[in-house]
Amino acid sequence: MIILEIILFFIILMFLHEAGHVLSAKILGLSVRKVGVSIKPYPHFYVSVDWPHKIQQKYLYLFAGMFSTLTIFCIGLFFSFWSNNALLYALALQIVIETNPFHSDIIIAILTNKKVFKETSFLSFKEVYQTELKKYYYTTNWYIHFILWTILIILLLRFVN
Repeated sequence: MIILEIILFFIILMFLHEAGHVLSAKILGLSVRKVGVSIKPYPHFYVSVDWPHKIQQKYLYLFAGMFSTLTIFCIGLFFSFWSNNALLYALALQIVIETNPFHSDIIIAILTNKKVFKETSFLSFKEVYQTELKKYYYTTNWYIHFILWTILIILLLRFVN
């Protein structure tokens, strides 16, 4: 039964993460093109917007989802919701997925700083992103991200046990 609860809480947390992106896009005046579900590289919700041209808007939009998750985590700590193990496990899983070095908002923020994205149209954004992502894997920055992510997982495992 706890596995079903974890899955339910996880889906709710994913939804709230994406709601953070939608809300930030609306506040920033970005057009939301699509809200959907994708199965690649793993099942996840996503929000597609007209890509912001200002770097501050980009970061606010990209990290709004993570901010939503961290806000839920802090509320949980403040109100002692952690007696519900399913919620705690779901939140830990959400944090691990949101910060992973393979496909996350952090990776999008890192890669879209490159000059090639300033020169691309929206239609080729996905292709350019895939190309840049392949170049990014196994670089020094990727290994640093991977090590930090591993440390985060270890800390979360200690916290949930």
